[in-house]
This record gives sequence, C-alpha cells and structure tokens, in this order.
Amino acid sequence: KSNTPVKLTISPVEGEGLGQHIAALLGWYVCEGTENPSGATIYQSPSANPEKWHAIKGHLDALQWDYSIYSGTTADQFYIKAKDARVLRELAPGKRKHLSLETVSRMSVADRGAFMEACLLGDGHGEEFFNTEMHLIEAFELAAILNGYAVRRSDHENGKGRFKKNKPCWKVRRK
Repeated sequence: KSNTPVKLTISPVEGEGLGQHIAALLGWYVCEGTENPSGATIYQSPSANPEKWHAIKGHLDALQWDYSIYSGTTADQFYIKAKDARVLRELAPGKRKHLSLETVSRMSVADRGAFMEACLLGDGHGEEFFNTEMHLIEAFELAAILNGYAVRRSDHENGKGRFKKNKPCWKVRRK
C-alpha cells in the first residue's frame, strides 16, 4: 500500500457539464463496456444485478438513445447504435477507453457524482473503486477530489475473480 499523495496537473474547470445521464453512462461504459466498430456495448446481468440493469436502461431511455438489448448466458448486452455511441466513444476513445482528466474536470459536480456512482456500481465495492487502467483510476480520483472527497490509492491483489491475474490493479477509496 502506498500513502504517496496523488499529484494532479490540471486545474478544475466548472463547465456546463455533460448531463447526469451521459456522465452515468460514461461510468458504466468505462467499467462494463466495449467499443464496437458500429457502436458500443455495456454488459450487465438482469438476474444477478437487476437494479444495475435497470439503472443503465433508465439512463438510455432518459436520453432517448437508440439501443437494443441482447440476452446472453451470464449478462445482457446493451448495444448502443453508432450515432449515440459516438458520444461515449469520443469521451473515452479506444479499446482501453482512455478518459482524459480534462473531460472529468469539465464535468459539473452533479455529473461527477453520477459518473462516480456508476463506476462504483460497475467496478467497485462500497466506496472503493478497482481498475487495471491507471487513467481510469486517476479519472475517478480527480472526480472524487473535485467533489470534495479525500482519496487513498493502493495496490490491489489481482486474480481473485475481479480482474485478470498477473495484471497490475489499483484500488481507490473515497471518504
């Protein structure tokens, strides 16, 4: 575990924001989604996590986005069609879904709250967020700090079902 403070090189900019529904879907996308050539997919199990499944569907419906739901053996796929998926893919481009700190800093306080809530529901437990991508750990930390939380980052033992074995993993706790 590290007690090293996180140094951020970006100043908070309070902008108009993305809107809470887009910010929440961005959180779900970076944690539970994949980029497709013609859209984007967010995965969630309706039987294991009905409240999470309904939250994703609620955000998509509120935005009136064009999507389809495909049932899988362990999780459903919320397939978001290209014209709407473009929003998520531009905010978090590439296979690794690189979310910039500038994007986070330009979110409103409410947007950052919605983003963090989705991240915690997707790859978290309580107030702890886990991920193998440092840029997503830093994005979550910045959102928390700008919304007034203290954060603490530590290494997380990997290979216990949450993430791939032998890949670095971090945990961020917000207080």
